[in-house]
Amino acid sequence: NATRPRRATIAERLQDVVGGERHTCALTDAGTVLCWGGNNVGQLGNGTTDDSPTPVSIMNVTEPVARISASASHTCILFDTPSQNVYCWGSNSFEQLGYAFPDYSSIPGQVAGAFGAVDIATGDAHSCYVVGSGIVICWGNNATGQLGEGSFMGGRTPRTVDGVTDAVEIAAGRAHTCARQGGTVSCWGENFRGQLGNGMTEGSGTPVRVLGLDDAIAIDAGDSHT
Repeated sequence: NATRPRRATIAERLQDVVGGERHTCALTDAGTVLCWGGNNVGQLGNGTTDDSPTPVSIMNVTEPVARISASASHTCILFDTPSQNVYCWGSNSFEQLGYAFPDYSSIPGQVAGAFGAVDIATGDAHSCYVVGSGIVICWGNNATGQLGEGSFMGGRTPRTVDGVTDAVEIAAGRAHTCARQGGTVSCWGENFRGQLGNGMTEGSGTPVRVLGLDDAIAIDAGDSHT
C-alpha cells in the first residue's frame, strides 16, 4: 500500500531540499541546515546515530551555508563565506568525507584543502566540488574512475579532474560524475548503462563529452543515468 506523504515541520523558508538513501536535509533561507530520517552512520550530522522522524540541526556549523548535497549515506555543504570551505559528514567507508575519520562521522568536518567552492555534488561514495576558477576537485571511491583524474585509486585527498577548466555546475550519480561547462557537459566514471552520454558503454577515468549538448542550462544525475 502507498504511504501517504507527510509534511516536514520546518518553520523557516527553504532554498533547497536534498535526499539520500535513508535521510533528507533542507537548507533554509537563513543558511542553516536541518536533517531527518535514517542516521545509522551519522548522516544527520547532529552528533548521534539515532534516527529522527523530525528535522534536527547539524552540529559544528556556525557560518551560513550556500549549497548542500546528499548521497546514499553522506552529506556535504559549502559555506556562503569568502573562504567557501566544504564540510562533510556521514559514511566514510571510502574516505568520501575528505578527512581522516574511521568508518563514519556524525559531526560535520572540514574537507582538507577545500576552499573557493561554488558548487558541490556527492555520489554513492565520492564527493566533488567546483572551484570558482572552473576546475573540479574530487575524492573518495574511484573504482570506476569517478574522480576523473585518470587513475582508479581512491582516497581522501582531493585531486583535480583532468582537462576540466571551465565548469560552472557539478552532478554525481552512484559511480559517475558530470560537469556543465557553459552549454556543454562532460562526464566520467561508470558507463555500463550509457550514463556518460558519449554513445558508448565503456567507463572512462577521464572526462568525455556528452554528445549533442551545446545549450545545457542545468544538469542532474541519478543512480545510473544523467
